[in-house]
Order: sequence, then C-alpha cells, then structure tokens
Amino acid sequence: MAQNAVSEDGLVIPLIDFSGFLDGCEVDRKETAKAILEGFQTAGFIYLKNIPISAESRATAFSMSSHFFTLPEEDKLALSWTTPAANRGYSAFGREKTSLLTDKAEIDALRNTTPDIKESLEIGREGEEGHPNLWPDEQGTGLEGFRAKMTSFFSECKQLYIEIMRAIGIGMGLDDKYFDPYVDKGDNTLRLLHYPPVKADAFKTAVRAGHHSDYGSITILFQDDRGGLQICSPNGRFVDATPIENTVVINAGDFLARWSNDTIKSTVHRVVEPPIKSAEYPARYSIAYFCNPNFDSDIEALPGTYATESEKKFTKVLRDIVAAELPDINIETLVYPRYETRGNLGECVGRFRDWLQEKVIDLEVDAGTQSPTIDPSVHTILVGHSMGGIVAAETVIALTSDIPILPTSSSDSNAASTSDATGCTTGATDASVPFSNGLMFPYVQGVLAFDTPFLGLSPGIIAHGAEEKYMTASSVAGQLSDFWSRNAPAAASAASASNVASGQSASAATTATAAAATAAAAATGSSRWGTWGKLAIAAGGAAVVAAGAGAAWYNRDNISSGIGWVGSHLEFVGVLGKPEELRKRVAYMVRLQKEQGTGFVNMYTLLGNGAAKANYASLLYSKDRTFCVLPTGNAPSGTWRAVRNNKAGDEITAHINMFESSKNSGYDDLVVAASDYIAAMVKTTDWYKLAGQKAIKSASESLI
Repeated sequence: MAQNAVSEDGLVIPLIDFSGFLDGCEVDRKETAKAILEGFQTAGFIYLKNIPISAESRATAFSMSSHFFTLPEEDKLALSWTTPAANRGYSAFGREKTSLLTDKAEIDALRNTTPDIKESLEIGREGEEGHPNLWPDEQGTGLEGFRAKMTSFFSECKQLYIEIMRAIGIGMGLDDKYFDPYVDKGDNTLRLLHYPPVKADAFKTAVRAGHHSDYGSITILFQDDRGGLQICSPNGRFVDATPIENTVVINAGDFLARWSNDTIKSTVHRVVEPPIKSAEYPARYSIAYFCNPNFDSDIEALPGTYATESEKKFTKVLRDIVAAELPDINIETLVYPRYETRGNLGECVGRFRDWLQEKVIDLEVDAGTQSPTIDPSVHTILVGHSMGGIVAAETVIALTSDIPILPTSSSDSNAASTSDATGCTTGATDASVPFSNGLMFPYVQGVLAFDTPFLGLSPGIIAHGAEEKYMTASSVAGQLSDFWSRNAPAAASAASASNVASGQSASAATTATAAAATAAAAATGSSRWGTWGKLAIAAGGAAVVAAGAGAAWYNRDNISSGIGWVGSHLEFVGVLGKPEELRKRVAYMVRLQKEQGTGFVNMYTLLGNGAAKANYASLLYSKDRTFCVLPTGNAPSGTWRAVRNNKAGDEITAHINMFESSKNSGYDDLVVAASDYIAAMVKTTDWYKLAGQKAIKSASESLI
C-alpha cells in the first residue's frame, strides 16, 4: 500500500496509493488513512498516486499555465496581485520572497539582492464577494477556454483536498466527514508557477523559492519533470524530493499543524535547481493548490490532540518513571481522543472500549502476536481522572463479564441486560456476576484512578461550598460559569501506557473526564427534587464538570442558565447519586483484583493547611476534606491513597489542580506513588517475568 519515495538523512516520505482510500474496502480505507496521517506526523510530506484527477486534466492545466506565462509582460501586469485579502492575480519576478523573515527592511533588501526567480498567477474560489478572480483575455491570445478549464481544475483539486482531509480524520479516529463542514466552501488558492530559464551562475546569490513552510492546512503540488523541491530533514539538511511520474506531493501547512496541536508537522522546504553541466537552467513549471479551512470557520485544536499542559507534563513524567522501573518492556502512552459525552455512561464506555480494542489490535499486529486473545503481548493499564476512572472501571467490567454493555437506546426492548438511567449495566456491576472465560481482550492489567468518586462526591463539598458560595442552585451555576471564564480548560485527557519488549507490550490507556455535555434543558422549574436536592445535584455536577470535561468547553455559555443545564447531565453525572450502583462497581473491581490480579487504585486529593476555614460545615462532616467519599467500615474497596495538597483552599480546586505542580504541594508524591502502583501491577505477573527472560536471551529484539 505504501512505499518510501524519499529516505535520506532521517527524512522518510511515503508514496501512498490513494485508490485504497477512494475505492477500497473499509480495511483498505483505514490502512491508507493511517499511512497518510503517519506521513504527515513524521515527515510533513507524502506522495500520492492514483488520485481522482486524471492525467489529461493535469496535462491541460500545465499546458494552459505555460501558455499564460508567454503573454506580454504588460498583459500579465494588468492582472497584478493586489492585496492579501484578495490573494488573486499575477505576481511578477521577485514580488514574493518566501525566506523566513518578518522585518520589512530586511525583506525589501533581500528582494533587491536575491529575488525569488519565479512568477505566478493566483486563482481563488469563484463568486467570492469583493474578490473576483483576474482572468486574462482569451480571444486571440491562444488561451481560449482558460477560465473554464482552470475553474474545473480548481474544483477537482478541492475535491481531492476534501478526500485527503477525510483520510486524516479517519486516521485520527474521527468521523470520516468530520472535516467536511470546515473545508467544503473551497477558500483555497490555485497557484500557477513559472520558473524561467536562467544562467547557472544566477544561483550563486538566489534560489528558485526560498526556504519556507506553507501557511494553510495542506498544499497539493503538481511538479514537472525538472524537480527542484527540497525538504528539510530532521538533521537540518535539505533533501531532494524527486518528481515521480503520475504522483502529486502533499505537504501539511502551519495551520494544520496548529489545528492538530502540532501532532502533524509543517516542514520547511525550498525550491532549487538540480546541478547541470550546461550554462543555463531550462524553464520549470509547477502548480500548487493551497488549501485552507473555510474562512468563516471557528477552529480549535482537534479532538484527541490535547489536554491541559499539566496533564501532558504529568503523563510524560509518569511514563518515563514507569519505563525506568520496568526496564524489560517498552512503555507506550496512548491518549484517548476527547469523546462526545452526550448520552449515558454505557454509550461512553462502548466508544472507549472500541477505541481501546482498535489500538491494541494495531499493537498486536505490529508485534506479530499469533494469538492475542489467548496469549496477549499487550497488557494495558487504564488511567483516568475524575469520571474517567468510572469509565475505566466500567470498561474492565464489560471486558470480564458475559453481560454485554447496554444498547445505545435505553428503550431497546430486546436488550439482554437491564439498566438504569445512568446507562450502567445493572447486572455487570453486581459483584456476584460470574466472570467470563478469562480470555480478556484487550487485556487490562489494572485501573489507576485519580480522584475518582467511586463512592460518590463528598457531602463536604456541598456543605463547605454552601456556607460561602452555593446558597441557591442558580448561584452554583454562576460560580461555575465564573470558573470557566477564568480557567477555560481544554479537553480532558487520557494517558495510556503500553509496553513491548521481546514481542511483549503493556499498554495503559487513560480515559478522560466524562461529564455529559448536552445543553438540552432537562429540568426547567418543577422537579422531583426538593430545593436542597437541586443544590446537591448542582454542586455535584459542578464538581464533575469543572474537573475538566472538554465537552463542557463548548457549552460554557449555557452553564449560567442554572440548574436546567446541570440537569441535562444527570443521565451521566447521575451515576454519582446512586450509592448502590457505586458500591456494586467497587465490589466487582475488588473481586476482580482478588481473583484475577487486576489492580484497582484510587489516588484522591486531601486538603491540607491551605483549606479555607468553615464555621459550621466542619461540625457536621469529617475534618478530612476530600473530593471523593472515602471507604468506611471493613468492606474491601481496593487501594485508596491520599495526596495531600496544602495549597488548595477547597475540594474542587484541589481536584482541578491535581496535576499542576505549582498548585499541588503533593505533586511529587503523586508522581512517585502513581508510578510505583503501575510498576507493582506489572512486576508480579508471569507475563512480565517472561518478558525479562526473553530480553536477556535476545537483547537486540526490536521494540515498539
């Protein structure tokens, strides 16, 4: 499906058959999409063949382009490029200098001494108000049909752009049409380029096009056989991207790099002349189609590409420490894309389970595992913050119980299992439910949760908050709205660790906080809840949402609408108000820990001497102020470990800032303890011991 078009100085650019995506089966589409995304992530460039633009259409575009540049200079200058807003028209030699400069004086001086030796014609979307294309006269110039043919070619390139973005979307685990609303208008630029014949000594002081990166989402480059494109390698050397017949070169631009939160590369490149023996370089032609999102689109980082900076740093530090503690295997972190939290918990668990299974299958295939369900090479630690811990636990329950996850519609009368409004499978969370045959896939070695309210939210959150802030349900929403305006968190993240050595791997996938984010009004005034019932639910909802649910970012303007907004979350957040289900979930995980060795740890925040003083709440509730309800009595509940924060003034602040080293005095303790728990979950297994034996026998085996 893919081979290397360029492999030099650490730069590897794949050549990909695009027909696998356009015309292939679902497996071929996914494999092609994966190859395209990996090319953009590693090199920033790919070659594509078998694109949906015919060779005849490309040849016509080149023929028309070369003929345009033979027009008299005055005819071309009559179509001169005017403003950046229009970005249409003719640019004469030296008009554009693309070297990476920002100072106007430097740019002007450089243009005078070493101008880019090229001219171009820019063509934009037809019909854009205020920015008409500038077309040459066709009659008597040999350019008959120029406008129609270039407009048609523009449309073909636009469709190719849409298909490439669909491939990127699938590669990133998004819906195949995710990008369509962002790219369907065609706010792109078709640039016809002419590099004229010049004497060989001209390039002692000039280049065809100076080193630069493109600004948009992607650029589609049609080259002639002259070549000259060079791409900067990871080692800083420019490497030739030699033309390959019947292919196009695609590169990612600065905008797509930022859109993907820099998981995709925008690589610096330039155009030079290949060495020749003659005294003059011949003319060179190329056509570039610069692709952009629709100009009226609101853009933010793509789902699954970002978390808060604190979570990113924490994940990296945790991974590095665990890798040092488990030297016989490779540790890999996977980030679960920020998922859509509308709907019930069962739906969220189903989506996460599907994602996890797909990722683990990829790792098993790469490792060449013969029987991954019987003898898996990938072991997974699920790591989740806040509600993410419940999603992780429910995923393990679904993987180890014969009772299936609830259907997406709770009204499905054919459901094989019963459920409540939370979306939890009632039977699956019963500790008495028998395990399945033991062949868990993906194989989850343990769950490490951070401040997850497995037994509910501490009533002290409401009591202490109500004393000063939350006197009515509406004030809760107001306080939460104020929180968002000041902190505006990004998506909740998920870090996963996987490891492979000697064909063995352990993957830890973290789930994101999972407060539902639909803005539909579910409680509008009269309700089955009393006034304090509303307050309790509102405070609980606020605590969960403020923990970092990325979906809430999209609904921040709706938060201030009060209890109705929080009420719309009850289908998911409501799991915290069902103590019997909470107890069953914990009991099941404890039983799984005892009988199958599946780790179950919850590290919870505990306020220290920075806690705000309360006059009355402390008389009613424990002086130990936590976000989570803690286990009591003798009932087994797994491992619960406090992380004291002497800087936080209240429970929610401690919960939110758990991974902020500057705001959590217990951050170092958190990192060390978390890594120790993960290592302990793995070290005692026969799987890890076997990996160590294989590593000793074959230290040169490849690592994932």
